[in-house]
Amino acid sequence: MGKSGRFENIDGLRAIAACLVIWLHVAEIFSQLGNQASSWLHTVPVTLDFGRTGVLVFFLISGFLIPSSLKGERVEGLRKFAIRRFFRLYPLYWVSIPLSLVTMWWLYDRQADWQTLVFNLTMIQHKLGYQDISGLYWTLKIELYFYLICALLFALKLLDRERVILGAVLLIIPVHLLLKIGGGKSINLMTIPAHDVAFISMMFLGAAIRRLVDGRLSSPGRIILGALCLLVCLGIPAALLYHSVVFEATSARVLKLLLPYPIALGIFLLFVLRGLSWRPLSWLGEISYSLYLMHPVVFYTLYWAILQTDEASWLRQLSLPVYIVFVFAAIIAFCALTYRFIEAPMIALGQRLSRKPMLVAQPHALAA
Repeated sequence: MGKSGRFENIDGLRAIAACLVIWLHVAEIFSQLGNQASSWLHTVPVTLDFGRTGVLVFFLISGFLIPSSLKGERVEGLRKFAIRRFFRLYPLYWVSIPLSLVTMWWLYDRQADWQTLVFNLTMIQHKLGYQDISGLYWTLKIELYFYLICALLFALKLLDRERVILGAVLLIIPVHLLLKIGGGKSINLMTIPAHDVAFISMMFLGAAIRRLVDGRLSSPGRIILGALCLLVCLGIPAALLYHSVVFEATSARVLKLLLPYPIALGIFLLFVLRGLSWRPLSWLGEISYSLYLMHPVVFYTLYWAILQTDEASWLRQLSLPVYIVFVFAAIIAFCALTYRFIEAPMIALGQRLSRKPMLVAQPHALAA
């Protein structure tokens, strides 16, 4: 969609989301060199939790795009959706697993057993009781939940109904608020963590905003959507604040839980409703999945290499801005390659396969 020009603003949003996540992670690691934790380049992303903010923007984008990609006849629509989503997510994800194992485990003398490695291939390993090879993988599980919900609603011919989209947000957000206010962390019946519920609600909020942008939201629906946006900006942070004060009670934790939701929604609305776009950001957005999955591979490798030098080495004495700029450049260069040679070809393959007509057995006429 970015190449067609219609949703270049969405590609720009992807770039912003990826850069927020990368900024936080790089600052957290490289601030340890030269004791630079007091730098604003470290304190701001940590205090405001740029990682959570970026992830929430990604989830809003998924809600904006995914339901609209399910179209056509029921079986054929589900088949195309499954093929395209599989080739969009899994090939690059599988490549990231051995790279993450080497750069985030073996280089730092950590070991993972073969069962953990095998179950990580599923993308739902944490749900199966196995550790994520990369700490980023938990978000992909949320994406899969949302895909399954959308596929089910599409199969039931409910996905394109305004009441269903708005109703999903109206149902899910209060459940999350009640869980947080009550101090609960999961829904016991389904063992779904409370934060997962909030993330899915943000996705459906993105779907409702898509209806608004497309002119498919009624006047009452617009009023409800406005109220839902206020609920996200005020209700979820208020519940998180209450939960943190009563059950966790640390000011830093409160801020990190309080601010990402309104910040993420504000960034999303700014780009979507104002149609903001910038070609360099749009290009970064096109490679944002590579940026998200592969950036730890790059910066953990660079950090390990620096640690192999003498403590007096100039490589250990650089300022945090220099580290951030250098590491960002290395990440972008590496991810441009993974996008060019892995991600883009697999996306194209998925599109080709999804366009092939589904084979249906035809009864053969008996020869007379």
